[in-house]
Amino acid sequence: MNTVIKPSAKRTTKATGAGLGLDRLGGSLSDLLKTPVKSAAAGLPLALPLDLIDEDPNQPRGSENPGFSSESIAEIGATIALRGVKSPISVRENPDCAGRYLINHGARRYRGSVWAEKTTIPAFVDNDYNNADQVIENLQRDALTAREIADYIGRELAKGKKKNQIAKDIGKSASFISQHVTLLDLPEPIAVAFNAGRASDVTVINELATAYKQSPADVSEWLADEAQELTRGSVKLLRDYIDDKRNGGDSETSAD
Repeated sequence: MNTVIKPSAKRTTKATGAGLGLDRLGGSLSDLLKTPVKSAAAGLPLALPLDLIDEDPNQPRGSENPGFSSESIAEIGATIALRGVKSPISVRENPDCAGRYLINHGARRYRGSVWAEKTTIPAFVDNDYNNADQVIENLQRDALTAREIADYIGRELAKGKKKNQIAKDIGKSASFISQHVTLLDLPEPIAVAFNAGRASDVTVINELATAYKQSPADVSEWLADEAQELTRGSVKLLRDYIDDKRNGGDSETSAD
């Protein structure tokens, strides 16, 4: 059974400690009210009111993530309306607003609960949580797009972190970090194709960036054809075509 935390409400009368034996507890009433409410039994989640929970503005998944589409939220909301939230979300105390919580992970379940017009959601409080933990949790579920991963790495680099430290933080290889760093500074025609969703494979984007350095005009012309599929195979043909041109060869390789 979940322990319910009720939202605080304004009172018209001032509470006093008379008759409550507060002196024996060694503190004032105001001190006791500051004590966080905990689960009644160890290991059980709280039933947190949804109106005490805020989404983390710095979470790695952005509004364009497929998991946050209106259709996706409606789907999970329908299951929550029928069966409830079976897997508790994780939250931490909001350091900027006492009595409120920020979501560590479980934003889709939270949004689905709002959609289903629920009033509470099962949650565990975990204050030992950071942005790297959020990235790791989403990477393990393949819930992050290449753009979201790149944006996270970019923010960490801006803080002065080294690539090898970022790789260690999220349990990925140095090459994984380097590949995604490339996405932060793409040539214009490749950036347009990437942002339009024509390609999400990081390897494809990196291969295109390499080809662009060799022949910007050929890559730009190739990408201008919006019907052109951006796959590893098609990009390999493009690179072979560019190599043949540079070497003055007469290969029959075609980039079409």
